[in-house]
This record gives sequence, structure tokens and C-alpha cells, in this order.
Amino acid sequence: MVLLILVLDNPCHLDAVLDAWIEAGIQGITILDSTGVHRKRGRVKSAVPLFLGMSRLTGGSEQYAHHTLFSIVEDASILPAVAHKTAAIIGDLRAPHTGVMFTLHIADIWGVPKS
Repeated sequence: MVLLILVLDNPCHLDAVLDAWIEAGIQGITILDSTGVHRKRGRVKSAVPLFLGMSRLTGGSEQYAHHTLFSIVEDASILPAVAHKTAAIIGDLRAPHTGVMFTLHIADIWGVPKS
């Protein structure tokens, strides 16, 4: 069992990534609004200036420019398909301004029903 984490740089890709993960077999996904220190301190220009511009007009905050997705994955054999589908949507994760995706092994877990 692993925890799959994706920090998605471009929020425009969120719905497509969610659909792809569900199609690949991910059952539950938690989504958090997030940002990084460079963006917070103004060192990174957004790849989606219209989105942030609209946020200013509607009184929203441009502080959160990413989405961080979490999911507990019981069957790690689906991870290559998840990674492939994710990259097909957001681009090569080695490229800047795409995102960061990784897994952490889970030793113990509480509060998640056993399947």
C-alpha cells in the first residue's frame, strides 16, 4: 500500500487528471489548494495569468496556485498506468511548471476500511 501524491502546477488540468486517475483505478482522492515558497515570494510567474487575473477581480486569492492530490493506493501495479495517464495530460514531469508526483510506502493505517 502506498500514498500517491501529485502537486499539480496548472490548475486547469485538475478535472482531466481526476478523471484519468479514476479511470486507472484510483478510488479516493483528496484535493488541497497549495502553493510553493517561490510563488508565495513572487519569484515565479504563473503559467495561467488569466486565471489569476480573474481571481483578483472576483476577490479570490492568488496565493494558492497549485492543487495537491493525495490517494491511498492498495494495488501498486496500477501506478505505471496512473503515471502514464497523468503525463499524457500535464506533460513530461521533468519539464518545468508541470508538477511533481511521488509515492510513499504506508507501514500502518487507521480509518480506512479494508477492502
